[in-house]
Amino acid sequence: MKKIKGACAVIAGGGYLPRVIYNYCITNKIECHVVLLRGEAEKKLFKGVKTSEFLPYKVSEIMSFLLSHKIQNLFLAGKVKRNNLTKIAFDKQGRELFFTIIRNGLNDKSVFQVITKFFEKNNFNILSYDFIAKEREKTGLINNVYFQKEHMLNIEQGTAIMRGVSSYDIGQALVIENGLILGVECVEGTDELINRCARLHQLKKQAILIKVCKVKQDQRVDLPCVGPKTIKNIAKNGYAGIVFEAKKTVILQFDECCRIADKNKIFIYGI
Repeated sequence: MKKIKGACAVIAGGGYLPRVIYNYCITNKIECHVVLLRGEAEKKLFKGVKTSEFLPYKVSEIMSFLLSHKIQNLFLAGKVKRNNLTKIAFDKQGRELFFTIIRNGLNDKSVFQVITKFFEKNNFNILSYDFIAKEREKTGLINNVYFQKEHMLNIEQGTAIMRGVSSYDIGQALVIENGLILGVECVEGTDELINRCARLHQLKKQAILIKVCKVKQDQRVDLPCVGPKTIKNIAKNGYAGIVFEAKKTVILQFDECCRIADKNKIFIYGI
């Protein structure tokens, strides 16, 4: 990652990613503030860390905090529910952001573009967390579970289809089993895709989850993430393995992911 000049802040939504970014900053002696989005961020992940908490739609309050602490560098990380978008219309500075989002559309790509441009317009620098993904550049089999030859055909077919689908900004993942697409990720997210497709399995330990970066995706704010929760979910639902895009996927708690996958005879494969 490029050297950061001055303090930075992690605007933390849900999931483990904001904590990983914070840990990176502290390890590299970068002054880092944590802004928790109330109802989204997982407070327990930041136990013992000084944090500031705001409602996600209180844009003016968040901006005032950042300016008062002379913070210009931002990491935007973690999940935020879409129902918070409508509430920002009642905030003084959020109103502009809300109507710009409405004009550009509510798909992920448009929302992320509008939010990043809004902060940039207000002289903030949006930082990329792709350095986490680049730590795991290895392709091929990642853990110690080998797969059948037939699975490679599914990986190739599913990846080709996913790259085509992702150009429409629908989702980042699909499930394939013996050449049959069981489902594509939509607004519900990866975990619900896994659960939904589990009911459609034809054979045990044949379905594969494939997760790739969308075409022309802003890799500063919207990289695919895989963590222990995802591995546990596909194990519980009888999947054979998971495929991710090397250098463009954030693997959270990498060693723990491999341990869970090995224990449950699930392969992890980088393309």
